[in-house]
Amino acid sequence: MSTFAAEQKTTWAPEKCVFLATLQLSLQIDGQALPQECNFKHLGVMICVNDVAPEKHLELMCTHAQAKFGYIHSVGITNLGGNLNWVIGMYKAFIWPTMEYALEICIPNASLIKVLE
Repeated sequence: MSTFAAEQKTTWAPEKCVFLATLQLSLQIDGQALPQECNFKHLGVMICVNDVAPEKHLELMCTHAQAKFGYIHSVGITNLGGNLNWVIGMYKAFIWPTMEYALEICIPNASLIKVLE
């Protein structure tokens, strides 16, 4: 790794690195051991050893969207107690983008579509 970094005129920050593997391996950068994981979250996207994990990613996005919905509801913006245009605007501004984040990496199937709905 250090040779590659030198050839590319870059450096590695071992404290920010992790490697994905199912077999027990030992990797080091500049003498510092790297932690091994089966799953890793990068920019909000769950990445597994073999693939991106669309189920875990959607579960995480749903959790974030529900938290935002709870906050919006707690400040009194509801379809019963507030202006419908405000409710739609808040949905479009906060919840919809959360649910769409990195959706392009997921191949939809029936169960994933049901989760999104």
